[in-house]
Amino acid sequence: MCFFQNVLSLATITYITLFINVVGLVWFLEKYRKDNIVCFELFFSIVFLLVTYSLFFITPGKIVGWGATMAVDYLSYTGDTYYYKLATLYSSLGYLAFLLGASQPYNNRVYIESYGIHRCNKRIENTFLVFSIATFLLFLIFDYKEFISLYQDTPDAYSTSYVLWFSMMYLNYLICVFLNARSAKITSIKKFVKQYPICVISFILLELLYLSSGHRTQAIGLFLPFIFLFSYCIKKLSDKTILTLCVVGFFVLVIIGQTRAGNGFNATTLGEFLIDFSGASVATPFFLQYVSDNGITFGSNYLIKILGAIPFLAGFCLSIGLKVEPDSFVTYTDFFMSTGSGIGMGTSLIGDLYYSFGLPGIVVLMFILGYIVSTLFKKIVYGGNYSPYILICIAVLMSQSYFMPRNDYFSFIRLIAFQCLFYYIVSHIIHK
Repeated sequence: MCFFQNVLSLATITYITLFINVVGLVWFLEKYRKDNIVCFELFFSIVFLLVTYSLFFITPGKIVGWGATMAVDYLSYTGDTYYYKLATLYSSLGYLAFLLGASQPYNNRVYIESYGIHRCNKRIENTFLVFSIATFLLFLIFDYKEFISLYQDTPDAYSTSYVLWFSMMYLNYLICVFLNARSAKITSIKKFVKQYPICVISFILLELLYLSSGHRTQAIGLFLPFIFLFSYCIKKLSDKTILTLCVVGFFVLVIIGQTRAGNGFNATTLGEFLIDFSGASVATPFFLQYVSDNGITFGSNYLIKILGAIPFLAGFCLSIGLKVEPDSFVTYTDFFMSTGSGIGMGTSLIGDLYYSFGLPGIVVLMFILGYIVSTLFKKIVYGGNYSPYILICIAVLMSQSYFMPRNDYFSFIRLIAFQCLFYYIVSHIIHK
């Protein structure tokens, strides 16, 4: 289809590739996730497909945001539907490579050493609870005012450094709670609530705080790992429950997205339900044209993200003159908006990979992503490996699964590295 896209209409490409991708997802879930569909692949796929195809169902006049409107106009004038077609095809290639990578761990019999949970470690749990409280207080003192006003005032300068530290500490606390609950053989919601009231109450209050202030990113980034940990450490949630949560959650997030700036809810067409994904949908065809004019970065835009996994290393390298290309979301936003705003249009995963390594990067790196997340899933579910470090990796990836299709490829590296480092230091000191 890529070779013959000139003779195929955008509608033909859209419907054929959408059918192929949906069949691929259903096949994968039926074959490899039939026992439990609470997985990275499900939530990632839902948003990835929405990002890939939402633009086709939204008329240009309905695109939200000045920058996104300019992007559509720009591509319409310079590329007609050529780059839209390629964006759909390349996204489909990347998604199928992702599913192929996710299926590979099951094609080989890899021995997995079981990491059982034999006893509770309340000291580690309590330590991360204290760290969570401390960072949350810092968040309230320094971040809270800007945090709750972001979607009402749209400030030119916006920083939420402490909420990020709090999120890392609190996720480690949740992991400790669920590991301890599993070691105590808690297998019901009632017993879990009774034994861990602080965890349950704090989780509910945080979700209310995030949702009431319009911060869907933080809300769903906390909800997904919580559901994953509960499903695999306490009690399996039924497929019907998960699918219901997906549908209800989608509509709740759409309503919040439309009303958080003080406007009323007004979604009467399919396009208006998908409009939140328009910025990321436009990013992929934008980067196809951008690379044709400017070339790829050969991954130099990833250097800071990768170096940032080691404390202070990224700052040191920049101080000695390391030259790097800007992140894809910076390039995309600045090209159209150039306002210096701390918030912008984001990016798309496929556009980011093409911006970095071209089409080979899309296929190879999407394959690797699928292989990594599926291997982690297999280690936990089929290998019985409940190592806290494995759980940190999968929990962070779950927290990013809904956002990754609208983000850059290495967005999770620093979070995983820091949370593993924090856990190692705390557990080492306590055990010593």
